[in-house]
Amino acid sequence: MLSRWLRAPLTHFLLIGLALFLFQELRSEEIPPLVISRERLGQLAAEWSSHSGAAPNAEEAEQLVEQAIEDELLMEVALDHGLHREDPQVRRRLVRLGRFVSGAPEAADADENELFEQALELGLHRRDALARQRLTDGARFLLTEEDPQPRPSDEELREYLQQERETFELPPRARVTQLLFPAENRRQAAEVLGRLQSDGIGPHAAELSEEGPWAPPPPPRRPGPLSREDLQRRFGDAFAELAFSAETGSWAGPVSSPWGEHLLWVEERLPASLPEVDGNREVLTESWILHRRRTRLADALEELRTQREIVVQRPPGFGTGGPGAASSDGEEGPS
Repeated sequence: MLSRWLRAPLTHFLLIGLALFLFQELRSEEIPPLVISRERLGQLAAEWSSHSGAAPNAEEAEQLVEQAIEDELLMEVALDHGLHREDPQVRRRLVRLGRFVSGAPEAADADENELFEQALELGLHRRDALARQRLTDGARFLLTEEDPQPRPSDEELREYLQQERETFELPPRARVTQLLFPAENRRQAAEVLGRLQSDGIGPHAAELSEEGPWAPPPPPRRPGPLSREDLQRRFGDAFAELAFSAETGSWAGPVSSPWGEHLLWVEERLPASLPEVDGNREVLTESWILHRRRTRLADALEELRTQREIVVQRPPGFGTGGPGAASSDGEEGPS
């Protein structure tokens, strides 16, 4: 009876499932927690203070904790993939640090492998800023690498434009033609304005050529279409205000700028809009790929966080209160 039960397919299925469950449980128990040390957070706080001139407040301290967690997760990825041994720049850096720690002179015939291993044992790959940056950058690449590299379709780029409208939307713009007079010729500019208006002369009429009714003839200029901000930066507030308030299809002015006196013909005003894919495909594609990489990195880091217990050891006085705040011994539980 027992032998028949053991040979049954259902029994095999149950036993395999139990074995996998136990394997996963044992494996999870063997994975140590990811510890964000007081030393690491103290280092980040010191760097923050040196740049800002003040110690991080509670919100800034939480940002540093998140940065430290991300860095440690990336370091784990780098070490799991052996980047610390494969990257020649990291290796040279650690050999140099190992030589410095050991006191071996440059000319000495020291074993570089021994110096490298010594640096690893001392944790210099984690403590040295250059080696750490190199390893975390390598881990970011591993987590976001795609083979083959994607190329978005026009439809995907249009969807991306809609999704990131606040980033790419073009502001309202005005297309104007202007006649520029020297600053001391404001009276002449006003007389010319009256003649243009009374004779119904538009910006593209022959009267605006060198045989025009004034001397010297100011050549027409047609910048644009430009946003209010662009016009303010180039010609000043008054010019920009007139460009966005004057009636289209007519002359207005004179208006002063650092360049002189202007008469404006507002040809058209364009509402805020998204750029076309045609003519901007390469720029949009680069931005789309970067956005995709950031999304993949965020997803990968979130997945890594769910697989590890994270213990944060806060230095005394580092941050305040809130969810997951440090306990009396300076440690907080799984994150």
